[in-house]
Amino acid sequence: MTCSDGFPFDEAQFSQMCRDAQVVKRNPVREVLKSGQFFIKHDRRRNKDFKAEFDNAKFVSSRGIPVVEHIGYASCDDGNYLVTRALENAVEVDQVSRDGKTDAAFCEKFVTFINLLREKRLKHKDLHGGNVLYVPQDHRFSLVDVKSVVRGIFPWYSDVDLQRLVTEVRLYLPRETIYQMLEKVGVGNGARFFERELRNDFKRVMHEWEKRHHQIMTGYRKFTRIDGHFILDRQAEKSEIDTARRFPARIEDFCTYYFLQLIRIPTARVIGYDLSCRELLWPQQREFAPAEKSRIDDLRDRLLVCGIETREEEWRCDHNGKTLLADLETVSRSLW
Repeated sequence: MTCSDGFPFDEAQFSQMCRDAQVVKRNPVREVLKSGQFFIKHDRRRNKDFKAEFDNAKFVSSRGIPVVEHIGYASCDDGNYLVTRALENAVEVDQVSRDGKTDAAFCEKFVTFINLLREKRLKHKDLHGGNVLYVPQDHRFSLVDVKSVVRGIFPWYSDVDLQRLVTEVRLYLPRETIYQMLEKVGVGNGARFFERELRNDFKRVMHEWEKRHHQIMTGYRKFTRIDGHFILDRQAEKSEIDTARRFPARIEDFCTYYFLQLIRIPTARVIGYDLSCRELLWPQQREFAPAEKSRIDDLRDRLLVCGIETREEEWRCDHNGKTLLADLETVSRSLW
């Protein structure tokens, strides 16, 4: 095993760490493992070492930008490894948005963090909410994946990639809050910026849909898992599956649930799809109340920007007070 300077584990220790680790995510060439207080990236391709990513982390940290602690990297017969220290109680910003935890404190501190990145003129070619961690206890943010950071002096620079982080957490935020956040990170015309990002996201997801559809149908762990003749949502629990309410539906309706997630439109939760009888599985409890018209109008307009029209009665308020799309069929018919 060949290691970076200061790599704190000998070969036997590191091998044991990897054997004891849990898989966080995996594809044919790469995987992320969690072992105790450490995350381990493993790339099976021998020519894909992690030196540049490790050096990027040191560079970012030296600029005063919070980044998870990078412990070291190593090369072995089965590929290359990068070890980082887990940030205690941290959640991906994407997950904070999906969970509806984007409260006033989060929004205020997120704007401060984005402005820090702007002040430091961070150049990152793959910056998104999945690469930013948030610790709710002290409202602290940190970068986690910095392999695409550009180091050095460059003649080109734009704030847009950083400002776009605001629109990525839009799922449960009202339009007025989004506009206020955009103004605070230097966007001159928040309405125009927001509408442009809605269109861009829709076009991107449409362009990538063949790949995403294949992932959904084959149990890619980011979206689903396969269990016999069921395609189940990745978060579906056995008790939910056993008690699910069933409704005849097209498989396209089930896939539309994930399409809307990708373009950040809030929907009622789906448990899965039964291929044997073509039925959609909903949670047993689907208690909705009328939603505020202003919130419905906001969300309907977000879809209308993408060329999709919905009816007011299809939007409802759940038991947590969140306005969401309760019926997928209209959007499904519009798309497919």
